[in-house]
Amino acid sequence: MGWKEPTLIQERAIPLMLTGKSIMAQARTGSGKTAAFLVPLMHRMLFSKNTATSQCTRMLVLAPSKELCQQISNMAAQLAIGCSQLPDMVVGPPRRVLAHVQAKSLSLDNIDSIVIDEADLMTAYQHSDSLKQIWSQVPSVCQFFITSATLSSSLLNINSLLFADEQNRLRNTVVLRLKEPPLPPASHLGQYVIKIEEFQKMLVLFYLFKLKKIMGKTIVFVNSINKGYKLRMVLGQFGIASCLLNSELPWASRCDIISQFNAGHYDIIIATDDAAALGKKPKNNVNLKGYVEILRLPMSIQKIIGMESDVESGTSRGLDFQSASNIINFDFPPDVTSYIHRVGRTARGTCEGTAVSMVSVDEHNTYLKVAACLSNMMNPVARHKKSTRTNSDGVFQAYDLDMSLLEDFEYRLQDVWHSCTDGLVRQARRKEIASQLLNSKKLLAYFQDNPGDMKLLRHDKRDHGLKTQVQSQKMLVAVY
Repeated sequence: MGWKEPTLIQERAIPLMLTGKSIMAQARTGSGKTAAFLVPLMHRMLFSKNTATSQCTRMLVLAPSKELCQQISNMAAQLAIGCSQLPDMVVGPPRRVLAHVQAKSLSLDNIDSIVIDEADLMTAYQHSDSLKQIWSQVPSVCQFFITSATLSSSLLNINSLLFADEQNRLRNTVVLRLKEPPLPPASHLGQYVIKIEEFQKMLVLFYLFKLKKIMGKTIVFVNSINKGYKLRMVLGQFGIASCLLNSELPWASRCDIISQFNAGHYDIIIATDDAAALGKKPKNNVNLKGYVEILRLPMSIQKIIGMESDVESGTSRGLDFQSASNIINFDFPPDVTSYIHRVGRTARGTCEGTAVSMVSVDEHNTYLKVAACLSNMMNPVARHKKSTRTNSDGVFQAYDLDMSLLEDFEYRLQDVWHSCTDGLVRQARRKEIASQLLNSKKLLAYFQDNPGDMKLLRHDKRDHGLKTQVQSQKMLVAVY
């Protein structure tokens, strides 16, 4: 695993967990919370298997998104390498776990440890009802570990949901609120802001990438799926390859994209922040049902692939994008919690990173609120003192950028940006889904029996209607 010494949360939580204590822990993103609960709970479970007379599920890990569940499962598999026995544990989002419980394919009767990871996000992903039903079926004598990167009203709601009528569960519980800021210090994480007009954002992004002003693996966050496609299409015109990550893509593709990014196969991901996308539903936010209607596929294929965008997808929450050097907020996040989760994808552990946020006039009030909250969180001592500072930007530094240097690029970029219409963006999204369907193992037999539908899916323009300067753009399509 490459671990040399425990992080603060691991150092505090693991000894307590080994003594049987339950933990409610708040620690910043990237601080090693996953290992803090996996190491002691897997140790306890493997030890108890030596005297067990039958096999049963003993450990349940609940996380808000499928991608985070996959990440936890992978780490557990790595920790179990070399063990004589495999741990009996289930990892999944609450809705999926509840479906198995109701179908009698999973029993919770013998669960002796339960983890709720990223608890503050459970309400954002609409897991509250499922979580409450699961909690009611778990044995009352059960060790639990509840984690969160932020203290928010959502976390308080989850706590009241779980413990309102079962205060006895809290008797053997330790609350760990580590005295560390929610993000790494300035020595490890540089946080910059660029205040510009909305139409200048694409120009700045092109400048940063094309002139290599920003180096290393980079995640660009946007607030809508359409915006993500448009950015990729425009960057592709200038030979800048990138990959999309959003809730519309199949789960297997999303996991493969993350693993390929972590392996260094490509350097730029354009990710749609699920919190922003879930908070507002754009009128032209086409889901899979819309594609099926456009593609005129029969009901048999609709039943195989499903119909809606995946609400259990998460691109900014809890995921470990390894060695991500930079975060770019092309669209500013809607609140401080979203900002922390986005920026927390870089400068993880002992690594260093940079976060650059572009702020338009319409986003400026939100930016000021986030900057004020973040300043108090990063420097809690100053919260109770009257500050003499007049800088309302708090932890943010102004990015040194001479906009006059970008004038030579502006005309061409504006031309490409405006030529990338909403209709062409919908074509791009349609092509992406068609590519996913063509590479689906689930649909292999169907296409063998219905070759006409396969031909229909392939009737797409390669350039999405744009005259490309770069004839070939790499598009990763996972086999799932």
